[in-house]
Amino acid sequence: MTYRYEILNAAAGADQHHGLEVQVRLFHGGAQVLTDKTAVNASGGLQDPRHLRATGHLTMGRELPAGEYTLQVIVTDKLAKSKFNVATQSADLKSEE
Repeated sequence: MTYRYEILNAAAGADQHHGLEVQVRLFHGGAQVLTDKTAVNASGGLQDPRHLRATGHLTMGRELPAGEYTLQVIVTDKLAKSKFNVATQSADLKSEE
């Protein structure tokens, strides 16, 4: 599964992706079934450092049943003030056989 997301107002900026950490979690029936930490994969060439477009890829094994899932993306900006350094967004998904 490929997903896209945007990071807004990052203190780390477009040329300092090392300051951003992304954790992706997948839930099914309220239980976490997958988790992955990854680096920001910014796309689209030169970008506004306050508006990064990024993509990710998550491999769902055959052992995961068809049904409804929630994908959660958590971005931590290590260069931002601690009160404002974490952003979370979720999206509901449906997997079919």
